[in-house]
Amino acid sequence: MASDSLVRQVFINGSIHTFNHQLDIIEAIAIKDGVIEQVGSNEEIKQIIDEHTSV
Repeated sequence: MASDSLVRQVFINGSIHTFNHQLDIIEAIAIKDGVIEQVGSNEEIKQIIDEHTSV
């Protein structure tokens, strides 16, 4: 994976309320360059963490 495609920040173990049609509550969020890159469960987001990611 190229360094410019790495996720820079991850927040896990949360209770994040979305405002989509289902009003989902998610556990984790990944941010890259100030933009939400991915949301999901702790296990889903932990798969994209590497040594350059701030958790």
